[in-house]
Amino acid sequence: MEKNANAETMIYDRFRKKESLNGMWNYAVDQYDTCISQKWYEEKYYDDGGNTLPVDYSFDRWETMNLPCCWNTADRTYLLYEGSMIFTRKFIYAKQNDDDERMILKFGGVNRISW
Repeated sequence: MEKNANAETMIYDRFRKKESLNGMWNYAVDQYDTCISQKWYEEKYYDDGGNTLPVDYSFDRWETMNLPCCWNTADRTYLLYEGSMIFTRKFIYAKQNDDDERMILKFGGVNRISW
């Protein structure tokens, strides 16, 4: 099932508090779309007992790129690249009050998503 953003599913954000995430983001090419299939987003450094886990990769050690930008033109290496690219960034979110049950991330430069 493909989900589309439309007038019924969009969240009106005109008067909501906003914080820009523009700036330096870590990135890596994901030529074979392995990020999702291998669950890179579940990056864990410690097990339930607090012991350090071996990590084959670390988002924090990836190269950085200043976003927003057209990443194809940010580095000549990617000028003709048409595959997937992974971007990561850590940020701190503080609840405004005890009634806050969720946070909404809105990425204005995203083209589309397939489910």
